[in-house]
Amino acid sequence: MEGQKEEMERREGEDGGMERREGEGMEGWREERERMEGWREERERGWRDGEKRERERMEGWRAEDE
Repeated sequence: MEGQKEEMERREGEDGGMERREGEGMEGWREERERMEGWREERERGWRDGEKRERERMEGWRAEDE
């Protein structure tokens, strides 16, 4: 999971750089970026849910072993 988090942070840094380079007055770009932000939040939420399920499963195994 660490690798995915680092990759996301790197991508966000690239996005920010691109936004600054492009400058203002690009409504279409802003709308696209807002849509992508929503998509990214959905993806992160899915990852967190997956991590939570994985953690619960691992804790369940640990409880069975004891």
